[in-house]
Amino acid sequence: MKIDSPVKPSYSTWVASQEPLNRVGELENSQGTYRTTLRTEGLRPPEAVFNERLDKTDLSAGDILLLVDQPQNTNLTHQLIKLGQRLPALSPLRRNNGDCELVHAVMWSKRPNNAAKLDVNGAGESEIVEMRGGTKRSSSSSAVRQGLYKVYSPKDKNLGDWAAQVGQVWSVEGGIPYSKPHTILSIVRNSGFKTAAKAASAQYASQAFENRPRFPSKGSFCSHFVLAAYQAAAKNMGIELTGALKVDAQGTSVRTLEHFLKEDKQGFEFKGYLKIESKDALYQE
Repeated sequence: MKIDSPVKPSYSTWVASQEPLNRVGELENSQGTYRTTLRTEGLRPPEAVFNERLDKTDLSAGDILLLVDQPQNTNLTHQLIKLGQRLPALSPLRRNNGDCELVHAVMWSKRPNNAAKLDVNGAGESEIVEMRGGTKRSSSSSAVRQGLYKVYSPKDKNLGDWAAQVGQVWSVEGGIPYSKPHTILSIVRNSGFKTAAKAASAQYASQAFENRPRFPSKGSFCSHFVLAAYQAAAKNMGIELTGALKVDAQGTSVRTLEHFLKEDKQGFEFKGYLKIESKDALYQE
C-alpha cells in the first residue's frame, strides 16, 4: 500500500501550549466563549486556559481524540469504564495523571486535501478510525460522533499520517473484533513495555497493512487499537518506540493513554478541545 506524505496543516484557531485542565466537569459555549465548571476534589491548579474551541479543520491525520463522558452523552458501558478508572487501587500507575472521565479513544484519519466520506457507503476518506463497541463490535472507519473530545496531536506529522493509514487498513473490512472483557481488564493491567508487549508490537508492525490482521485473536478495544496502529507505523518507519508508544498497548486504558500522552512531551502535545454537536456529524451509523 502506498504511503503518501501528509500536507502540513495550518491551524487557524487558538491552540493550548501546555497541558489541559486536569478535570473537566462541564464545558459549554456562552456568547462565543467557554464557561468551565471544575470538580473540586483532587484538583491541580489549571495548567491551560482556552477561550476558543477547535474545529474539524484544525485536525490532522493521527490526532488522538479522547471522549469526555457527559450526562447528556453517556451510556452504561461508559459509566462502568468511568467507575473503574476512578478507583486508584486498581491502577498500576499510582500517579496516573489521566482523566478518569475519558471513556473512548478514536484516531482522526482524514487528511486535509482529501474529500470526506459523506455517508456510510459513500466515496471519500473517513474522518476517524476506531475500535467500536455497541452494535458494531469491530474496528470501524466512520464519521466523528457527537461529544466533547480532548485532542492530542503527534509532533511528527508523518508518523501520525502513517498511523492513520494503518488504522484505515485495519478498519476497512471491520477485520478486528471488539472485546469488552479486554476493555475492562485494561483498567487493572500493568502497562509496562515488557517481553509480551514487545512481541505484540512486532506483530502489529508485521501485519500493519492486512485488512484482517491475525494478532488480536481475542479481540481489541479503543485505546489498544490506537496505540497498536501507532506502534505498527513507527516500526515500519524505522522509528524507535519511546514515550507514549513504549507501552503495553493491550494493557492501556483510555485514562492511562492520556497519562502517557501528557507525559510524552517530545512525542505529543495537547491541541485543545473539540466539541461535536449532532449537526456537525456527517452521518449516523
